[in-house]
Amino acid sequence: MKTLAGNSSGAVINITCGREVVSTMGKLFMCGLLALCVLMMTSKAYADNFKWTKQINASTRTWYSVVSSSDGSKLIAAGSNVYETNGHLYISADYGATWTQGQTTATYDYWVAMASSSDGAKIIGVTSNGNIYISTDSATSFSRKYASMLQEWTAVATSSDGTKIAVANKYDGSASCEYGYVYTSADSGSTWTKRTGSSCQIWSSITSSSDGTKLAATVLGGCIYTSTDSGATWTKQSGAGNRDWKSIASSSDGTQLVAVVYNGSIYRSTDSGASWSTLSALTSYWVSISSSSDGTILAAASNSGYIYTSVDSGTTWTAETGAGSQTWGQLASSSDGTKLVALCSTSNNVTGYIYTGVEINYQAAAAATDSLSSQYSFFFGTKSGELQVGTTSDGVRYYIQWFTNGTGILAGTDGYLYVYANGTWNELKTPWKPELIKVTLLIDYVYLTHKSFFDSKSGTVVQGTTSDGNYYVQWFTNGTAIIAWTDGYLYYYANGVWHSLDTAWKQ
Repeated sequence: MKTLAGNSSGAVINITCGREVVSTMGKLFMCGLLALCVLMMTSKAYADNFKWTKQINASTRTWYSVVSSSDGSKLIAAGSNVYETNGHLYISADYGATWTQGQTTATYDYWVAMASSSDGAKIIGVTSNGNIYISTDSATSFSRKYASMLQEWTAVATSSDGTKIAVANKYDGSASCEYGYVYTSADSGSTWTKRTGSSCQIWSSITSSSDGTKLAATVLGGCIYTSTDSGATWTKQSGAGNRDWKSIASSSDGTQLVAVVYNGSIYRSTDSGASWSTLSALTSYWVSISSSSDGTILAAASNSGYIYTSVDSGTTWTAETGAGSQTWGQLASSSDGTKLVALCSTSNNVTGYIYTGVEINYQAAAAATDSLSSQYSFFFGTKSGELQVGTTSDGVRYYIQWFTNGTGILAGTDGYLYVYANGTWNELKTPWKPELIKVTLLIDYVYLTHKSFFDSKSGTVVQGTTSDGNYYVQWFTNGTAIIAWTDGYLYYYANGVWHSLDTAWKQ
């Protein structure tokens, strides 16, 4: 525990706050005719970008593959129990909270990879024994579109409407090089074309742009190949280097690609694969990577460690300690990147659980907008869809909830809520970001205890950023200030000098 100390007279400020910071928060603000909410939240100071839930209703199984609809509500996972040599498909229509087994006879196979249309209706699954399955009813039923016991399929990708499909199989090592190619379909899997231009390789992963024209595929122990004509022709991207490429993901327009190397690093391309750069010095046994449609939110899974996420296109990475260090497998992401699903297995690599993650800022924005709209339902009325996610030109995300009467609530990039009415955005001066809420309350505690020293507030708490991280500062009309600095401690400003309060504001 630390005690806040130090004002202009050197007197002790009697506030006690440990490194757990503050957990219960409330703040009342006014805006025009609206008496706005008292926002009460109980939470810890998250170091993760996502809040994770072990979905025990899915039971423990050996999980092989998982896919997600664009909104993250529909999930399909392939897994088997300890008594099975191959697996079934399991379906969730509520973001992973509950699961049901798919059609038994049609889904009992050696599943290795799946892909989904954006609405989650069309599911394409490939198996290691040569089968390609297509479902048009969210995996309730399947039809087998391709069967060859000699093909060992390893990867599959599809356009957002499920019409254009690309699958890849594994080179068998034979001199004839009969296998190890990419196959494509332009009619939802009814007919297939072998793309010999892709050459025979040990394909490990494949990804597609939303319209299905841009494809990118990785080779284990080889290079990365790209196509701009739905797989008709292929280009070897030598700049990526020969590595043990394990997984690749794409933005919706196909310009931003991210790929991981097994026992290697994370790489990124911003020009559809023409050039590549190392995103992070992190080295691990990466097995899967996912990307939001705009390339902003990324997630990478290791089979001997943590899931790492980035909310700034890979500039910085966070270990998701809330999910634990585990033997992670495949990942899948919603289109906006705010919802993740991940497969893991136990140390003996036999059984494991499905985990789902929700971006903490998304969850906080949803809670704040829901609280405000429900307390003032007479003003906002009925929701128009779900909370929407947007990104500014400099890559900062914001969240908007619209209502059928034309009003809206914005959880802005500055960490504050805004209300839209009569064609104008009105600032509420109400913080919605968990960290900003904690900082605001802690600064207010200091301010209210020594109001005579700090005088009146000059605006609200403002967030700034340095190379060391975020800081928050509250200025006062007499020129004093309180700052929550990047080192995790509070300081106050007086007579041209910053003085330490010797108290932590974050862990």
